[in-house]
Amino acid sequence: MEKKIIAILKDLGIPMGNLGFKYIKDAITLTAENEDLMRSMTKPDGLYNLVAKKHHSTIQRVERSIRHAVEYCSRHCDTDTIQKYFGNVGTTKLTNRNFIAALVYAVRE
Repeated sequence: MEKKIIAILKDLGIPMGNLGFKYIKDAITLTAENEDLMRSMTKPDGLYNLVAKKHHSTIQRVERSIRHAVEYCSRHCDTDTIQKYFGNVGTTKLTNRNFIAALVYAVRE
């Protein structure tokens, strides 16, 4: 599954050296194992905290790094690739939650 996640993130143009890349990869892996984590992303026992603990970071840094990676993808990725994973989002801003959820489903296909 990790190879598929990495391939998708590369396809979306997120640089591998970006902290958000690592955080998103782990967030997708954890969420694929337990979808309930999507409901409590910012809670003390939620997704961001689990990722933060793994990387010796904070919930705020994880959330911000993922948000920056999502924004980078939105600005630099071509429309066809965005539609491939997220559908027709138009001018709607992708949220961290929607981004991770869509990629969890893409990984499972």
